[in-house]
Amino acid sequence: MNNPMEQWPWAAGWLNVALLWAKRLFTPLAVSALLFFGWHARHALGQVLTHARLGYLAAAGALWVALHFLSPLVQTLILRACGSEISYAKAFGIFAQRLPGRYLPGGIWHTVGRAMDYHQHGIQPRHLATLVFLETVFPPVITFILGGMGLAAVRGVQGWGGLGLACAGVALLGLIMMPAFINARLLKTPNGFPLGSYYQAAAILTVYWVVAAATFICYLAAFPAVLAAASLIEVGATYLFSWGVGYVAIFAPQGIGVFEVVAGKLLNAPLSLGGMAALMAGFRLVILAADAVVWVLSRLR
Repeated sequence: MNNPMEQWPWAAGWLNVALLWAKRLFTPLAVSALLFFGWHARHALGQVLTHARLGYLAAAGALWVALHFLSPLVQTLILRACGSEISYAKAFGIFAQRLPGRYLPGGIWHTVGRAMDYHQHGIQPRHLATLVFLETVFPPVITFILGGMGLAAVRGVQGWGGLGLACAGVALLGLIMMPAFINARLLKTPNGFPLGSYYQAAAILTVYWVVAAATFICYLAAFPAVLAAASLIEVGATYLFSWGVGYVAIFAPQGIGVFEVVAGKLLNAPLSLGGMAALMAGFRLVILAADAVVWVLSRLR
C-alpha cells in the first residue's frame, strides 16, 4: 500500500498551482463583476455621484498620503529591535519608490522589492524574515481587533457583531502569541525580540489603521446620501473588518472584490449591494492617487 505521506508533495504542488490560477483568475473576474454591478446600478450611482463633495475626497487623499509617512517608522522600529539599523529617510525612500509594485499581479511585489533593497543595505536575512512576517500578520490582527470590537459595539453580540467579536478575540490571542513564535522560529537569538518594541510597533500600527478608517469615513462623507444611514464608528469598523476579511482571502489579491462586497453588505444605504460594492471600489482610486503622489515626491528628492 502506498504511503499517503509520499503522495503529499504532489498534492502540495497541485494546491500551489490551483492557488496561483485562482489568484490570476479572481482579479479579472472580480473587476468584471464590480463593473457589471456598477453599470446595473448606474442610475442610483449617478444620483449619488452628482452630489459628491470634492472637499471630502481631497481630505481622504491627503490622509492616505500622510499614512505613507507612518509605515517606514514601523519598519525602522522592527529592524532596530532585531539588531539592524537603517535610517528613517532611507526606509521612506525604499518604501515610496517601490509603491508601483503594489499594482503588479500577485500583490506581493512591493514587499519583495523592499526586501531586496533592505538586503542590499546589509540587513540580515533573519531580520528581514521577521520584518516581512510582522508586516504580513500585523495588518489583519490589528484590523480584526479594531473592526471586530467596533462592530460588536454598534451591533451587539448577534450576527455580524458576534462574528466581529469572535474575530477580535482570535486576533488578540494571535497578537499576544506572536513574539514567542518570532523568537523560536525566526530570530533564534538569546535576547529575542524586545516586547517593548513589539507593542510600540503595534501601537503605531493601531494609529495607522485608525487614520485609515478616518480616510474611508471621509471618502463616504463625500456622498451624504450614503453615509446618512450609519454612524461614524460603524463606518470605520466596517472598513477595518471588511479589509481584514479581504486580506485573509488569499485567492483575492489585495482583497479586491471581497472587501467591496463585505463592506457593501454591512452598511445600510439607499443602494443595492452591487451599487454599494461599486461605490466601495472607488475608494481604491483614492488610494491609487495618494500612492502616485507619494511616489512622484520620492522621485523628486
